[in-house]
Amino acid sequence: MDARRARAIKMYPSDSRDTAEDVRITLLAALRSSRQAEITDALGDLLITLV
Repeated sequence: MDARRARAIKMYPSDSRDTAEDVRITLLAALRSSRQAEITDALGDLLITLV
């Protein structure tokens, strides 16, 4: 998953138009999933700090 995330982060919007739809969707899903996990972890850390 890390490789897909890194690839999705590096892509410009114009680059994503040139890729196949299934590849584009997979890369965006990997990026979204990892970002969601990062945000959840950050919010958990913030909650622990506040408490």
